[in-house]
Amino acid sequence: MDEIFDADNDIPFSSFDPDAKAWFASLLFWRPSRLSDEEMQIHFGHWDGRWSDQTKRAAQRLDAKGLDLNENWALCAQYWICPACRRHKNDIFRLSKRGILLAKLELHHDHMRDCVWPRIQELFGKDWLATRPTSSTTILDYIRELTSRFDVSLVCSECNAADGKVKSRFRDEIDSRFSFTAQEIGTFIRPAASKDHEIEYERAQAAWEAERSNFEVRLTLLDELLGHLAGGRLARDHQGMASTRIMNGAFDAYSLLMRSFEQDTKNTERAQLVWKLRDEFLARSTRRDSATFAPSDQARRTVVAPTDEEYAAYVDPVSSKRWLATPPDWACPICVRTKRYLMRKSKSGKWSGGVRSLYECTLERDDLTIANRQRLFPDFRNDIFVRDISQISVCADCAGISSTLMQKDQSIRDPYLSCGDRRASILSSQSHCTHEIDFEAVRQRAIANESYAAAMGAFQAFRALVRDFTGRLERGRRWGHTKKDLVEEFAEDLRVFHRIEDAAEAVDLVKWLLTQAAGDHESMIDVID
Repeated sequence: MDEIFDADNDIPFSSFDPDAKAWFASLLFWRPSRLSDEEMQIHFGHWDGRWSDQTKRAAQRLDAKGLDLNENWALCAQYWICPACRRHKNDIFRLSKRGILLAKLELHHDHMRDCVWPRIQELFGKDWLATRPTSSTTILDYIRELTSRFDVSLVCSECNAADGKVKSRFRDEIDSRFSFTAQEIGTFIRPAASKDHEIEYERAQAAWEAERSNFEVRLTLLDELLGHLAGGRLARDHQGMASTRIMNGAFDAYSLLMRSFEQDTKNTERAQLVWKLRDEFLARSTRRDSATFAPSDQARRTVVAPTDEEYAAYVDPVSSKRWLATPPDWACPICVRTKRYLMRKSKSGKWSGGVRSLYECTLERDDLTIANRQRLFPDFRNDIFVRDISQISVCADCAGISSTLMQKDQSIRDPYLSCGDRRASILSSQSHCTHEIDFEAVRQRAIANESYAAAMGAFQAFRALVRDFTGRLERGRRWGHTKKDLVEEFAEDLRVFHRIEDAAEAVDLVKWLLTQAAGDHESMIDVID
């Protein structure tokens, strides 16, 4: 570089100068996980959560023994009003039969959207897409939008349930693909504060009859559009569209802000925090005490094993490809059950069970590697160092320990649990049953493993730097650049972006970084030597 950019001379930090080469803006991000309830009310009062004064007053007023507050409730304003029943949040609070304060909002959607894919398979076969243009799945989204009566709408849980209760009462009359709009729901309910709705079923039936003919037109339109799609008459050409989107988005406010933010937070732990701020807020705001208070039925459960025919016919509906690709003699590395013995029958008589993929971290133990990575990435906490992240196949019950933990304790989001952590938390593992888990032990291990998130971020930044130097080295040599010039170029990058001021140290670190990829790129060996 011929000229060093001097921020003190070129960027006006104190006031805006229209003639300056650049201008500076300071960004402030409050950390929900570090704030008291009072501070949450100050900084996030335009949203909601278990910390809000309104929620606390409702719990006290109704003498609640616990709280179920979901993500939808937390992510909308405290003064929100249900578009169907017109109740404020303060009137929507109610107690469950077990004395838990319910604070739940639901995303109400038109069930017509759910039937589009099954309908096209019914009309043209399950493999209809194999011989159709690749744009067909995108066009299905347009068809969903065109044939549905309303967009997804946020309503209280009682209004959402009222739609289902009416259709259950008139299941022989109302088409299962039909859904009432929020406005229509409001015409056949009698809402009251802190209570479930009373439903006037005659009015609900009248609302269905009033819309029935229009709904049947939509069904006809759906079949007609699906026929045109399957016949290839609605195909769309996307050639060049990606470049157009990039061009149209160039220099918009969002892309400029994100580029500036990434430049300022590159190679730091802060880069992760902004992407996880939503999860951090929800962990601080939501609660689900009903999962904690729910009695376990493990002891009362009757163990049923599949017959040879049932086992042979079973395919995991969640991940059929992985199930079919897993050999019969495979055993879960955590609970040691094979495919057949992890299958279990539900109360409804359906079989479930499957194989899932988890990531497992191996920690770095080499002193030189730890020292160099700490020198290159000082803005991570660096209390542990990840050497590798690998995928491992486990049974669905062992994989589900983390999701069940998050349901029971919503202050924990996306916990890292190693195979050893999961194995140690299993109190009892039986064939054809879910595991009996010590969730307090799991919770403590998840909390103890919080450093893994930062360590994995540091590992990914380290591997990205290795890949960057690797790719540039190979391109540079193809273009005729000398080994010396390439190493000096990389060393300059370390000086500017990693604050390695000593030139000799920067060169040594570049050579060391290239050795990290030498196993996959033998052509680098002569550069490093």
